[in-house]
Amino acid sequence: MFPRSLGLTLDLSSALVAAQAAVPRHEMAVVTGVRTFVRILGSAVGIAVAGAILNNSLRAGVTFLPHEELARVLDDPTVIHDPAFAATRTPEELLRISSAYLLGFQRIFFMTVRFDIAAVP
Repeated sequence: MFPRSLGLTLDLSSALVAAQAAVPRHEMAVVTGVRTFVRILGSAVGIAVAGAILNNSLRAGVTFLPHEELARVLDDPTVIHDPAFAATRTPEELLRISSAYLLGFQRIFFMTVRFDIAAVP
């Protein structure tokens, strides 16, 4: 994760400098503000989409859980390590919950890879 975040940081910095260099000095603050706004808006939308993908993958993968327990698992993924919760589930069910999370994160990863590829000029 560190090399990607390092690369992203370097890319964001160079994109800001390039945007600022492309406009007259009196418009530099506007360009900086708009670029920052668009970056934050994109992050918020990306997080919302990733959360929806993860929640939908989990819901589809753990149809055996009652609604209350599904809500607990959605709210706190670490609940599967809670001895009280684990005592009420079979090892196969705990594995299915973990697998559903894994599938959700895998789908998020491949979605971001597609967006990264599409962003390359």
